[in-house]
Amino acid sequence: MAEKLRYAGIPLIVLTALWFLWAMVNYTEGGLSMPLDDSFIYFSFARNTASGHILNWTPGGGFSSAATSLPWVFVLAVGHAVGFRGELLVLWAFIVGVGCAIAAFFAVMDLVRRSIGEGYEPWMGLLGGALFALSGFLAWGYLSGMEIPLMSVAMLASLIYLHRYLAGEERARIPLAVWGSLLGVMRPEGLIVALLLVALLVIRPLLRGDRKLARRRLAWTGIAAPAVAAAAASWALTGHLASAAMLQKSYFYEPAMTLYMFVDLTTKNIAKVATGLYSGSYFYDGSPLLLTPLFFLGLLPAMVREAGKRSPGLAWLSAAWFFVGSLSTMMSLSSDDHHFRYQIPFYHLYLVWSVVGVAALVRAARQRWKLAAWPVAAYFLLVTALSLPRWADTYGMNCKNIFDQQIRMARIIDRILPEGALVGINDAGAIPYFSNRRTFDVLGLATEGQSRWFRSGPGSLYERFENLERDERPGWFAIYPEWFFFKEIFTQKIASVRLSDNTICGADEKALYRADWSVLGRGESPGHPHAAGKRLVDSVDVADLDSEQAHGFDGPPATLYAAYPYPEPGQAVPKTQEEAEKLMWGPVVADGGRRISYVSTSQEMSVDLAGGKDVVIVGRVECRDLPATLHVTVDGERVGEWRLSPSPGFAEPESLLPAGYIEDGENRIGLEYEGEASASVFHLWFYQ
Repeated sequence: MAEKLRYAGIPLIVLTALWFLWAMVNYTEGGLSMPLDDSFIYFSFARNTASGHILNWTPGGGFSSAATSLPWVFVLAVGHAVGFRGELLVLWAFIVGVGCAIAAFFAVMDLVRRSIGEGYEPWMGLLGGALFALSGFLAWGYLSGMEIPLMSVAMLASLIYLHRYLAGEERARIPLAVWGSLLGVMRPEGLIVALLLVALLVIRPLLRGDRKLARRRLAWTGIAAPAVAAAAASWALTGHLASAAMLQKSYFYEPAMTLYMFVDLTTKNIAKVATGLYSGSYFYDGSPLLLTPLFFLGLLPAMVREAGKRSPGLAWLSAAWFFVGSLSTMMSLSSDDHHFRYQIPFYHLYLVWSVVGVAALVRAARQRWKLAAWPVAAYFLLVTALSLPRWADTYGMNCKNIFDQQIRMARIIDRILPEGALVGINDAGAIPYFSNRRTFDVLGLATEGQSRWFRSGPGSLYERFENLERDERPGWFAIYPEWFFFKEIFTQKIASVRLSDNTICGADEKALYRADWSVLGRGESPGHPHAAGKRLVDSVDVADLDSEQAHGFDGPPATLYAAYPYPEPGQAVPKTQEEAEKLMWGPVVADGGRRISYVSTSQEMSVDLAGGKDVVIVGRVECRDLPATLHVTVDGERVGEWRLSPSPGFAEPESLLPAGYIEDGENRIGLEYEGEASASVFHLWFYQ
C-alpha cells in the first residue's frame, strides 16, 4: 500500500500544475506569462544563447554576467532550440518545473528515510512527500520560470548521493561530484553550499584522526572548478568576479554600507524570513503552526548522534546548508522578495527534518499513544493543502500583473518605436524579451558596469547618462515614474499602463517616455564668469564616478540630483522662492552632487596644480535650509572659506588659495562643513 501511495504523488503534482496553469490562463484571459519579470531575463539569455549569442542579454550586446544560474540558461536554451519560442518558452519552463517537482517529491521521501534510519516506517516518507506535493508555496516556486526547481533538485540529489558515498557506496562518487559541481554555478549561494559539502567531506576523516584520507578528500575541492571557471570568464570579459545581479543587489557592493548598517539590515532580513515563512502564523507565506519546533526536534538529536560518533553527515550538512546557506541570501536588498523565493531550495530541508521530528515524537511516545501520529500528520497535511487555493490564486494574479504591465508595455514598444530604438528600462525581463528592441538596464541588473552608478544614487545615475556616447544613450525609457526624478529628461510621456490590482510589480504605473537630453552638458562650466585673467587647469565633477576616481575623491557615499534655471547674465541669484518665480531665468542646469553636513563633514580630492601660483577654486553648491560655511583646505590646512546663504538654486562661491600653499603636482584640496544643517557640492573648478 505504501509503495502504491508513493506513486500517487505524480498525478497529484501534475494536477496541481494544471490548476496553476489554469489560474495563469484564466487571469491573463488566454495569455502565457510567468509570475515574475525576472524569469524573462533568463528567457532572453536562453533565446540569444540558442541563436549563437552565448550568454548575451541582448543580441550582439556581448557577454553579460546577469545570468546568475548558468545551468538554467542552457536548460531553457534547449527548449528554445526545439521550438518553444516566444510565449511558448513559458510552457517549456513550466514543463521543466513539473518534471523537477516530481523528481524532488521522490527525493524528499528518500531523504526522510535516510535521515530517520533505524525505526523508519513507510508513512513517514509518505508524510514528507505529501507535505511537499501539497505545498502551494513550493508549487509557486517550481512553476515560476526561475532556476528554483533545478537548484532544489541539485541540493536534494547531492544529499542523497553524499549519504550513499559516506555509507561506502563508491559508485555514488561520480553523481555526487556532478551534482556538487552544478551547485557551484546554479546560484551565487550555490557555491557556498558546494564548499560546505567539501568541508564536511574533509573534516569527517580529520575528526577520526585519519589525516591521509582527509588529504585525499581535498581533491573534492575540484567541484568548485566550474564556479571558478565562470568567475574567471566574468573577470576576463567584464572586469569583475561577481555576477551583475550581486553587484546590483548585495549589501557587499553598497557604497554607503557600514558595518552597523550591514548587521542591522541583515538581522532585519532574518527576522522577516523567520516570522514570515517559518512562524506558522498564517497560511499564505507561513508554514503550518508547530512545524518549526518539530524541525529542531528532528535535526538537533541527529546532529548530537553524528557528533558522538565523530561522523558528521546528513544532519550536520543539512544544518550548515539551512542556516549558513540561507543566511547568505539575506545579505541583499531582495532577501524577502517574491514570496521568499530565495529560501525555497532550503525549505526542503525544513520539511525533511520536520518529518523526522514527527517520527521522533512518535517513537518517544508510549505504544498506546502511537496512533496519535495520524491526527498530527493529518493536521499538517490539512493546513498545507489549505494553502493551495490561495497560492494558485496568487500565482494567477502575479502572472496577470506581469502580462498586463510588462508584456503589454513590451508590445506597445514593439508597435510604435523604430526598429533601431534603444530603450532604458528598470525591469530587465519581459520588455527586452517581447519588444524586439535593444535595451539599457538603468538599474544595472543586466547592463554591465551600470550597477555602481545606480547604487551610488540619483546624482551618479545622471552623470552616467552624461558620460555615455550618443549611440549608447537611450532615446526612450520604459520605467516606473515614481522611481526616478529626472523631470528635465522625462518631459514627453508617450504611453503608460497602470495596474489596479498590483501584487508583484515594483509600482502600479509603467510609463514610456521619449528622452530629452538637451539638459546634458550644461553644467560642465560655471554659469557666471570667474577668475578673470586665469585659465581653467582642472575640474572635479562631483558624483561622476570616473571624475572622482581620477581625482582620488573621498567624501560622503550617497549622491543627489538637482536642476535649477541659472540667472541670465547680470541677474542675481534670488534669495527666496517667491523672488525666484518672478525672475526670468535662463536654461535649466542639472548636475549630480554630494551633501556634506555636521554628520559627513568633509570632502577631499587630489588636484594637479602648478606650484608657486595662486589658485582660484570655484564651486557649484546648494544651500537650502540654514546658513553654512565651507572651509577650503589644502593638505588639511584651512586657507579659504565660502559663506553660504539659503537660496532656491545653485550658488557659485569662489576662493583664492595663495601660492605659498600650492605645491607642484598633486595637492589634496578639501571642503569642511561648518553649520547646523547641510550643503551640497556639485562641481569644482580650479583656475591658475
